[in-house]
Amino acid sequence: MARRPRGGDGAVKRSSASAASSSVQPDKPVRIKITSVGPQASGKSCLIKRFCESRFVSKYISTIGVDYGVKPHTVEGQQVRVNFWDLSGHPDFFEVRNEFYKDTQGLVLVYDASDANSFEDVAAYLQEARKFGVKSVPGVLCANKVLVHFFG
Repeated sequence: MARRPRGGDGAVKRSSASAASSSVQPDKPVRIKITSVGPQASGKSCLIKRFCESRFVSKYISTIGVDYGVKPHTVEGQQVRVNFWDLSGHPDFFEVRNEFYKDTQGLVLVYDASDANSFEDVAAYLQEARKFGVKSVPGVLCANKVLVHFFG
């Protein structure tokens, strides 16, 4: 997968060569790899399914290793495929997770707002991501299950 140069703000920058080739090949999508990580049962998979497939998953099914979702978009006439890599938060899958951080272009750290321990665990997942190559990429911290926290 070819990577496009990034500026200090994390934005994709087009070189004149890539801009010219995109006008010749408008059907070739730009691919963006987003990695989702956080404690087990924090709702990472549900967020990705909701965003990529526009559906809500009400039954909990633990991710075994890694799951994947894709969301196509068009931005200023350019096709973009946002590829979400959903890494299991279970400690047994540490060895599997560390193989999937490579080439991450964006990080989503998810925790369960109804579980204080989940928030405390997020720092360890961020440290793990940094250890395996996710250093200077845009990221977001997502407090999931907020309504459960407030309304039980």
